[in-house]
Amino acid sequence: MKQFILTLALASALAFTACGKDTPDKITLTGVYNGTPVEIGALSEGEQLSNLREMYASDGVLHLVGSVMSEAGMEQVILTMDAAGKWERTVLPITEQARAMASSEEGYLFVTSEFDMTTFTERFVLMGADPDEVLWEKPLGELFELPERYHSTPMIAGHDGAWYVAVEDTLLSLDADGTVLASDVMTDSVRGLFAADDGLHVWGQGFHSIIDGDAIREDAAWKSAMEGVNTVIPGGGYDFCKTSEMGLYGVHAAEGTSELLMNWVSSGIPAVPGNIAVMSEDVVYIYRSDYADTLTGERGLWRYEKCPEDALPERQIIRVTYSENGRGKIPLAAVQYNKSQAEYFVVCEEYSATGGDYVTMAEGISRMLMDGSVGDIVELESLTELETYGAKGYLADLNTLTGDLIAADDIFGCVRTACETDGKLYGIPQEFALATCAVKSGALDAYGTWDLSAFMELYDDLTAEGRFITANLSAAGITEFLRETLMGSFVDLEAGESRFDSEEFRAAMEFLASLPEKNACGLNVWNENHYVTDEVFLFEATVGCYSEWAMLMAAYRGEDFDAVGYPSSDGGAVKLEAEKYYAISEQSSVKEGAMEFLAYFLSPACTLDEMRGMRKIPALKSSMEAWNESEGKMYYYFENDNFGGWSGDTKPFDPSRVGPGMEIFAGDPAVVDALYDFLDTARVARPLPSELQTIINEELAAYFAGDKSADETAKLIDNRVGTYLAEKK
Repeated sequence: MKQFILTLALASALAFTACGKDTPDKITLTGVYNGTPVEIGALSEGEQLSNLREMYASDGVLHLVGSVMSEAGMEQVILTMDAAGKWERTVLPITEQARAMASSEEGYLFVTSEFDMTTFTERFVLMGADPDEVLWEKPLGELFELPERYHSTPMIAGHDGAWYVAVEDTLLSLDADGTVLASDVMTDSVRGLFAADDGLHVWGQGFHSIIDGDAIREDAAWKSAMEGVNTVIPGGGYDFCKTSEMGLYGVHAAEGTSELLMNWVSSGIPAVPGNIAVMSEDVVYIYRSDYADTLTGERGLWRYEKCPEDALPERQIIRVTYSENGRGKIPLAAVQYNKSQAEYFVVCEEYSATGGDYVTMAEGISRMLMDGSVGDIVELESLTELETYGAKGYLADLNTLTGDLIAADDIFGCVRTACETDGKLYGIPQEFALATCAVKSGALDAYGTWDLSAFMELYDDLTAEGRFITANLSAAGITEFLRETLMGSFVDLEAGESRFDSEEFRAAMEFLASLPEKNACGLNVWNENHYVTDEVFLFEATVGCYSEWAMLMAAYRGEDFDAVGYPSSDGGAVKLEAEKYYAISEQSSVKEGAMEFLAYFLSPACTLDEMRGMRKIPALKSSMEAWNESEGKMYYYFENDNFGGWSGDTKPFDPSRVGPGMEIFAGDPAVVDALYDFLDTARVARPLPSELQTIINEELAAYFAGDKSADETAKLIDNRVGTYLAEKK
């Protein structure tokens, strides 16, 4: 499980001078840099810098290392700009793209590679060069004993007249002619090299060595300062600079201190940049090429200057506590929102900060909610957390804040059902999917309530007929299928009662134990459609976009179907799947502003991404309408003999070319209405706490292994669940 660090220093690292939740007064931001695009004067008209491999500042000069397509062909270049803004272009003496480059006063060291399609291996070559020509070449395999199928680019650096090359835990020093001078084996794999005034720094997991001539010494202060650092950025008057999800830091290794120089979001940058050059603590160059930069339209080279504090905009702070998952949705939304209005300013608190005691994410959020250090908006991981923290009074009821921002009927019914407790909406996902099961219309009518008993009866009937209840018909597969059903049928969270020590549960365990160990359904349901032929009864589907709804429709080739959900004690229920849920702290003094940003975060401005396509369903119907305009142009085609190999296009398919199959037009009002009806009326299963899931998984595993009887297992689960319920009262 992902962990993060809870720290009292967290708030001070957020780049503002006072805490937003303590006062509704406007607060002066600090740590803000203003950016302006920079034209690369070393490029001719029509030329573009591509494959930027390195960018750094040295002695007041900016260096960009990459490729340029010129009239002479593809050139490998170093583009430099001095303090006066004068650009120069140096063409490197190699034609192939370098995987890595090091430079010194004498010349360059390159690493190039080529992929061998016959052996599926990469061949790395070291090249030593002066400014005019390549002087020597050596295959990496002649210098190192490489592991089989080695793909990692070796670390290289130049220092004190020698070249250094590291592969895994071995470090070689070479002279200017490529002759090996020395070989050292480090205590672990080398993660990085860089040259400094006090020597060559070599670091990896658990060590930090400094090489000065023939001497190698360990440095505990540097080792501590480098923990968690992947890329060293020189400059700014610091020993080095580093990045986090929050911003750019300057580090004094010997003192063991670091300071936040630049807050990404406060400076209008939606994602951690890949190429940064620090001229000084006041001037930073960034080459913006992230996908988020494409969405904002701010790509290429930018110069950022620290904004004088007396020139900073005064706005009311909205703090967002969130966890970055690689998609950057919160920072991107914050940057766009901050530009769209002048009243509020969103500050992002990514809670994998440094320092303090390690705790699990759930424990940390709980502590932050209790001690009041959580942001105005908090990102949670589950519906269980929403319900728990809402009941304890930590979360605001969004229904009292939406006002004119979000109409009551704009939230899909399944979302409102899942996220509301006693009429109070404690949080909401930005987007979601629904996991369900489907059958031919009316196929379950004879079995009454779609619960555990009905499932077992249906299994017996289908098995007797030589048919399969699901495509994953094994003990493990059906146990997973029924996991939440089993727990929901034998535990009552509201009453605090456990009924696992019962004949019904023992019968369920014996049923699961009787199932085959390996999948008994040998049908390939993706090559051929075995659902329309009734060979496989339940079609499991996760509906998060129009193409997935179309696949559910295609499973029955136009026949009516029922999305019956998974069996539960109260009848069929679907599972709502969302990565995150967003809530507003009850302690926030800027609830109205927080609700404004949350409404913006749920709007088409932050949910519609036509470049990537629809992947999840937005929580708001108004945002879904924006997707309808895009997805409403799509035709989906499902071949009869290749059910899983569907195709999508903006024009109808020609069956004579693609083969027999079924075409579904996403813009058909009947398709749209059917999907909306499903999203509005589906009954969402109440999720059970992960602790209960762990208990039943552990004890069932022991039962299936033959370590315990059904009677022992039922009593153990009942006791453990009962203890859990008692502790939660």
